[in-house]
Amino acid sequence: MQVTVDKLEGSKVKLAVEVEAERVNKAVADAYVKVRGQVRIPGFRRGKTPRSILEAYVGKGVLYEEAMEKLLPEVYKEAVKQAELSPVDQPSVDIGQFEEEKPFIFSAEVVVKPEVTIEGYKGIDIEKKRVEISDEDVEKELSSLQERLATYDVDNEAEAAKGDVLIIDFEGMIDDAPFEGGKAEGITLELGAGRFMSEFEEALMGARAEEERQATVTFPEDYHSADVAGKTAVFKIKVNEVRARKLPEIDDELVKRISASQDVASFREELKARLLAKAESDVEQKMRADIVEQAAEKAQVEIPEVMIEHEIDHMLKDMNLRLQYQQSSLQSYLEAIGKDEAALREDLKPQAESQIKAELSLDTIAAIEALEAPQEEIDRALEDIARRYGQKPEEFAKKATEDQIAAIKESILRDKAIELLLKNANIKEVA
Repeated sequence: MQVTVDKLEGSKVKLAVEVEAERVNKAVADAYVKVRGQVRIPGFRRGKTPRSILEAYVGKGVLYEEAMEKLLPEVYKEAVKQAELSPVDQPSVDIGQFEEEKPFIFSAEVVVKPEVTIEGYKGIDIEKKRVEISDEDVEKELSSLQERLATYDVDNEAEAAKGDVLIIDFEGMIDDAPFEGGKAEGITLELGAGRFMSEFEEALMGARAEEERQATVTFPEDYHSADVAGKTAVFKIKVNEVRARKLPEIDDELVKRISASQDVASFREELKARLLAKAESDVEQKMRADIVEQAAEKAQVEIPEVMIEHEIDHMLKDMNLRLQYQQSSLQSYLEAIGKDEAALREDLKPQAESQIKAELSLDTIAAIEALEAPQEEIDRALEDIARRYGQKPEEFAKKATEDQIAAIKESILRDKAIELLLKNANIKEVA
C-alpha cells in the first residue's frame, strides 16, 4: 500500500492512498460470498447462486459497495498508522477508483493532533503545603461521623430543631395567586440542610407535628425560575411529622462495630492517620495540577475546534452520568440554571481548552524526553482496570481493544511526564 501525506491549513492533512489490486479482488470475492447468502434468486438455493447470475440480478455495484464498506476502514486505519498520524476526527473521504483488477485509490482529509512547541518546563516553581493534623481536626471528624451515623425517630411532641427531618405540605401564593411549583404534599425537609430558602426553614424552627406555620420568602433576582425571580411569596406550611435526630455516643462499643480499633483512644489514632494520608494525597494532587498548569502555559499550540467540541461532548456525557446517579438529568440541570445546552457548551469551552492543552503538553514532554511505557506497566494497568470492574485480568486483557491499549499507554506516559516535571521542579514548602 502506498501512502503520501500533504499538510493542509491548520492541523488538517490529506492522505493519498493506493491499495494493491489483489486486496480489491479479495474484498469483492468476500462480498460475493456474503451477498449470495442474503439474496434469494428464483431457481437457486440461497448461497448457491453463481456469481455471474448474482451480478446480473443485483448489479456489480452492490458487490463493490459491500467490498468497499469492509475494505475502506481497514486500509484507512493502516494508512494512518503507516503515516504515523493521530487523527482527532472522522475523515472526509473521496473515492478515486474502486474496481476489480485495479488498485483501490482514495484520498482522505482529516484533522490530526496539532504540533506543540514547549520550552522551559524544567525548574518550575511550585508550593507544597505542609501537612499537620491537630486534635481539633480529629474532633471535627468524630463530629462528622456522628452526623453520618445519626438516627431519626418520630417524635411528634418534639420541637423541630436543626438537623431534624420534617414531613410537610405547603402552598405558596404570590399577590394572593397560586404559582407553578408553589404547592406540594408529603415533602421531606431536613432543617439546616439549606435545600429550601432560609426564610422557609427558619419559619419551621420549633414547630411540632400537626402545627401550621407561615413563611414569607423573597426569591432572588437570579432565581432559576423567571416567573418568580425577585418576587415575594407567602407560604402556608403544615407539619405532618417530626423525626428528631439522635446522635450516637462515640464509645468503645460503637468503635468496635465500625472499625478495626478496640477503643476510642486507638480509633482517634486511626482517624488521625487516615486524615493525614488524605491530606498528603490532596497536597500531592494539588502539586500535580499546579505543575501541569504551569507547564501548559509554556506551550505554544493551536487547538483545532473539533478537539474542543469533542472534549465538551465528553464533559457533558460525564456530567449527565453524575446527574443520573443523583436521580436527575442534564435537562433538569439546564432548567435549574436557566440555560440551554448551547450556552452551557460555551461556558465549558475554556475548561475544555485548558484540559486539551495540558494533555498535549504532557504528550509533547513525554516525546521530547523519550519516556516509555513498558509492557509490564501496561499489563498492571489492565489488571487494575479489570479488578475495578470485577473481571478476571487475563480475560479482560484478551478483550482489550487496540484503542484501549493506546489510551492506557498514553495515561502512563502522561503520569511519567508529571513525575519528571515534579522531579525537576523548585518546590517550596509553605504552611
